[in-house]
Amino acid sequence: MRKAVWMAVAAMAAFVACSEKEYPFEAQSVEAFAYGLGEPGLIEVQAVAMTRGYELREENGKFRGSLEYAFTIITPAGEKIELGGGAYDEAKSKPIAETRFEAMTEIEDAEPGEYVVVFAATDNHTDAAIEERTTFLVEATDATDGPDSIETTPAE
Repeated sequence: MRKAVWMAVAAMAAFVACSEKEYPFEAQSVEAFAYGLGEPGLIEVQAVAMTRGYELREENGKFRGSLEYAFTIITPAGEKIELGGGAYDEAKSKPIAETRFEAMTEIEDAEPGEYVVVFAATDNHTDAAIEERTTFLVEATDATDGPDSIETTPAE
């Protein structure tokens, strides 16, 4: 009887250990914030995105992920401004395909209105691509403070 209980516990432990949940390649929690910098029209924009589900390849006992990513701002006038981006190529000791990306820039002569931040990423192992958008609103305050921002909302 004891042997059967221990075998059941061992089988359950093996099942749990082998059943890591797999996610599709996706971006989560894409957020953007803007802050007035004390001069009329000057703001700082910060953006953050979490990705998960990209392919990991095992090399020498490590798990390597490889992504290209970019953040782009679209102003109320339709102008595109590169916020930041680059390459991610990292090996981890555990097979966890989650990574946080951040970017920041200043915009001079920012106009009041709705801004869109686009986060795009490509998995270099599979060529899968994702794109997510979020918005933030810049409102003019007064001439000494420059524009200020309100919260971000997901773009439809």
